[in-house]
Amino acid sequence: MSRVPRGVVDVLNRDAAAVWSVTVTADNAAAIAIRIGVAGQSHYITCIAGSLGAVLIRLMTLTDGTVIVGNFHVHNQRDIVFAKPLRLTMGSAAELRLAASGTAGVIGAVTMSGYTA
Repeated sequence: MSRVPRGVVDVLNRDAAAVWSVTVTADNAAAIAIRIGVAGQSHYITCIAGSLGAVLIRLMTLTDGTVIVGNFHVHNQRDIVFAKPLRLTMGSAAELRLAASGTAGVIGAVTMSGYTA
């Protein structure tokens, strides 16, 4: 049986780390959600989401420190739940960035959820 990080409860209800979620909105600017790195611990990303207040396609980028983990196109909205959490480099910050809409009054939003252990 694998050990679940302390403070997190998995689907089998085993005890386990601090669960968190970061949500940011921006009007015609990049929406950037950041979870600062913790020395000696890694962030595990469980899901990401991006949306725009108009019919647009924009790029959403997930980074591990300065390294791009993935680029995802957002067509108005996109929710991605990872079947297995993405483990980032120990001590690195996690960042989810949605490109600016390009139009004043069009809101972009991102949410990044996970846990740290």
